[in-house]
Amino acid sequence: MDYLLQSFDELLSYWHDLPKDELGVPRRSQFKAMHLPHLVPHMFVVEKLSRYEGLMRLAGSEMEAQTDQRITSKILLKEYPRDEWEHYADFTETVLSRPCGGKMARTVSYRGNRVMDSLALCLPFSDDNGVAKFQIGVFGSTTNHNIQPPGEQATQMKTLALAINYVDLGFGCPE
Repeated sequence: MDYLLQSFDELLSYWHDLPKDELGVPRRSQFKAMHLPHLVPHMFVVEKLSRYEGLMRLAGSEMEAQTDQRITSKILLKEYPRDEWEHYADFTETVLSRPCGGKMARTVSYRGNRVMDSLALCLPFSDDNGVAKFQIGVFGSTTNHNIQPPGEQATQMKTLALAINYVDLGFGCPE
């Protein structure tokens, strides 16, 4: 997934070039996907509604193809078992409150017959009132041939976070 790391570097450079608000983050309204058209198929925009609710405002075509479902306009954590919610909520809270960039590598077992290794890389953005509540990033995945697929009887996705790393945007990173 080297292309994804290169894509994140491009997104990060673009983020640094945008004007910042009083929190030190760009406003969501300043972000223009047309400035990075080759990233759009892998791009996502998530709006934090509450600790356990993140609304997928945009999922690029590659992201939706890899997840094999339409996830734009869905509340994300409702797709996952409840016991997996906490680390996703902590990740989002850290990215938005620090603020910092975030990288999450995970293995996802989808309903049916696929297991994928995925990498999501995101950056914080604020709304027009200066509240950091958006994550914009890029996503990619590859098939994992080493784990047995869950089979057609699986009713929910299962995830396993493999690594969570943070990117210093000038405010430090969590320990």
